[in-house]
Amino acid sequence: MGFAKYHEDNIKLYEERMYYKTAPAFYPCVREAYAPKHIYKYRCPFCSSGFDNESAIAKHVIVNHGGKYSFIYLNDRRVYDQEESAKCIYSLALYCFNEKPVEVRIKDDFNREYTFWTQAGKFEYNIQNYLKNNIFSCVTISVSGEEYTLKQLLDINVVSIDKILSGKYVSDLFYEQISEEMFSQKEYLSFLKMLINEGRDTSDVMIRIKMMNYDWDEDTRQLYWYHYLASEQNDMIPDSELPVLKAVHYMMLGDFGDAKAEIEQGNLIKNDKAGCLLALGYLAGDPLTVGFQRETYTPVGLLGTLNKVLEHFYNIEKSGDGSIDVEIDEISVFNKYPVISSLLELNSAINKGIEIKQPTYEMLKGLSPLTPIAYCRGLNDEQAKEKILKSAAKVHPESGLLKQLALDNDYGWVYRRVSVNDGRIYKEAVKKVNNSSKHKLTQQFIDEYPLSDEIVVTPLGGESNVGASCFVVSYRGVNIMLDCGINPYKKGEEAYPALDDYTKQIDYIIISHAHIDHSGALVKAHAIWPNAKIYMTAPTMVFVKYILSDMAKVNNGINNDFEIDIVEIEKNTMMETLEAINIIDFDEGVELADGVSVKLHQAGHIQGAAMIELSIDGKKLLYTGDFATKAQELTEGLHYAGLPQNVDYLLAESTYVGKSIEDKSKLIDDLQKQILSALKRGKPVILPAMAVGRSQELACIIGNMKLEGMIAADVELYLAGMAIPTTTQIIPFMNEKYEEVIGQFNEFDGVEYPGKRSVVIASSAAMTRGSASYKIAKYWKDTNVNFEILYVSSIDGRTEHELDSFGGGSVDMVHYSLPTHSDECGLKEIISYTSPKLISFVHQGRPEAMTTFSNSVLEAFDGDVIIKRLNRKEEVEPFNLYDLIKEESSYENL
Repeated sequence: MGFAKYHEDNIKLYEERMYYKTAPAFYPCVREAYAPKHIYKYRCPFCSSGFDNESAIAKHVIVNHGGKYSFIYLNDRRVYDQEESAKCIYSLALYCFNEKPVEVRIKDDFNREYTFWTQAGKFEYNIQNYLKNNIFSCVTISVSGEEYTLKQLLDINVVSIDKILSGKYVSDLFYEQISEEMFSQKEYLSFLKMLINEGRDTSDVMIRIKMMNYDWDEDTRQLYWYHYLASEQNDMIPDSELPVLKAVHYMMLGDFGDAKAEIEQGNLIKNDKAGCLLALGYLAGDPLTVGFQRETYTPVGLLGTLNKVLEHFYNIEKSGDGSIDVEIDEISVFNKYPVISSLLELNSAINKGIEIKQPTYEMLKGLSPLTPIAYCRGLNDEQAKEKILKSAAKVHPESGLLKQLALDNDYGWVYRRVSVNDGRIYKEAVKKVNNSSKHKLTQQFIDEYPLSDEIVVTPLGGESNVGASCFVVSYRGVNIMLDCGINPYKKGEEAYPALDDYTKQIDYIIISHAHIDHSGALVKAHAIWPNAKIYMTAPTMVFVKYILSDMAKVNNGINNDFEIDIVEIEKNTMMETLEAINIIDFDEGVELADGVSVKLHQAGHIQGAAMIELSIDGKKLLYTGDFATKAQELTEGLHYAGLPQNVDYLLAESTYVGKSIEDKSKLIDDLQKQILSALKRGKPVILPAMAVGRSQELACIIGNMKLEGMIAADVELYLAGMAIPTTTQIIPFMNEKYEEVIGQFNEFDGVEYPGKRSVVIASSAAMTRGSASYKIAKYWKDTNVNFEILYVSSIDGRTEHELDSFGGGSVDMVHYSLPTHSDECGLKEIISYTSPKLISFVHQGRPEAMTTFSNSVLEAFDGDVIIKRLNRKEEVEPFNLYDLIKEESSYENL
């Protein structure tokens, strides 16, 4: 009828009307011809005829529309029979044309009666309005001596839980259908919900359900669950269901201990057990239980609904409000249980911003931080309120809302519980702790400082003294190990970094250079984390190959001496470690994981030495390893080109803090003079040196002396020990000049010892027993050869192992200096260039020098840098500004 209402079927009449409507004012004849002649007061609802008075329309209806004054229309259709039915009654109207008032009586199947009188001049009456929109299955209308009975066959499938709770749909509406056994399990469940909501007994219905012999599935289970929890009677419950139902019953009562005991003692199926434990985990605020059981549990039925409600409140601060109206309604039928009634009260308090009572607080304080917040709304005792919030902050340490409320009330303890993700609270805490700091940061620095609590640095060695350098950088489950060395001044397990104490999986190991204090623990690390990928430069791999072979006592085919006796490693593990190595070229970026990449920069310390740049979640971390800003004989100095600037975190080696290195050319000149002086006095010279780095440096200096004629032609030059392969096997990475220089050397075979006219570069530097340097020196001493040892002391001036035993008598021991590290000036250069926000000094020199130097850096940056002192195995969040300022760890207490 909607379209016909606005559409004129008579096209000619339509056109005439439009002509009349649009005719110009100077055509009065046209407008007059179509002007309305008469306006009627009444129109017949059946045929639209017009009438001026009630008598006329009443007479018309009697004559033309069935000979009666009253009509019932059901769903816009006239009712002719005394009894009619419909699947759904969506409209019910009475048309009455009596000139005098007529009494109309209405009665529904709940014996609710409604009476009204018709009015003069009103012909149509909406019966549903008089029924007050109550749902009914049968209604009787009596008017003008006639009675009509109208029935609707209600579909229980369209009855949602909110309609049940509202009372519009009640069980009595469906008893007739029940008696005819027309229901499925889901329909019976809706019927049970109506009975429970009405407080009526469910036993009779359960008897009928048992007689239906439904297949045992989840739908059937839920019928027994609802019956048991409503009636608390177990006579009709299968034995297999009783343990879980008792556990849920105790849980909903708030008897959590009894519930847990029932779970442990009862024979619950796996999913039911997981669901019960998950619910208890939510209620206790136990993140470990929640995390584990949530992965195990598949939500089903009433227990699944309850867990969804609990999960909503448990995560409401993290996930937002969401909507659980349906689930809240579902559990509302069991509001006789304390846990359920408490959940309903908490939900109402959250939605309306009102308080909750103490029983609800006690019941749900572990579930959600909103529980104590809602409870505190009703407290006037400020001390009690603070105590509750402080306790709640321990239970819910991640809650920003609790911290915000504590901050608003100026509770001092809240500043100790802030995290990076706490927004304004965190910024307020940073401001407060900075104001009380000795080294105050500028506001601009604070505003620009990158924040994250997902990046963690764990030093396992080398955080202070030289030796066993090892640092782990972690981000979202990815753990990257930077260097993995041993301490050359210790032996056995004591020489290793704290690898055994690190319990997480290592995914990547990146080696800065081949010295054993940075790479010597690589085999042990690979044994612990065999799936970790190992990265280093190609020259570093060559050096590492011979170092690890020596440590495993594997003949390398070039020399037969084994020099490193600090730790023992297995041959097979050593071979597997070498196979796991991957090569990275300088300035080559490699993506390690989502948001994590690495790039190596030439460090200038020895051949292949690299600074390690990590890019993590947009933040730049630079680990210098050992570096030299000035060129060496073998390699260029640090390459600044491509090195990142405005670094967020710098881990810088500080070996030579407090020292200034002399001009390199003068140091080389002094060394050359000492060699020539010894030779002039008829003494052979042995230079015990590290096989990696130092031996190649010396070989270039001394070999070039031979080429230039500074060393006489009859003087023989030797390489001995591991210095042979480490010096010769990097020739592919070097130029022709290097090959020519190395060509001046003989290789000591362990049988024919160098004579009195010789200069020997031999490893090891410490002249450990069994090393070539030790054998040659001992041979000369035993054969009464007067010789000279040119040695380099360690950082603090110590000499180690067998070196001291050769001093005195016919042996001259002379110290020379040829640093391959940067001095304090070079360290200042790298700090100035990278302009870091945070610095940790590692691989340190003299402790007293560190205090002076760190203070000078703080002064130079004037509130725009933080210096963080590292402690072994102590995790550091480098982008948690509050913690960094609060700890204010410098080097003043060293």
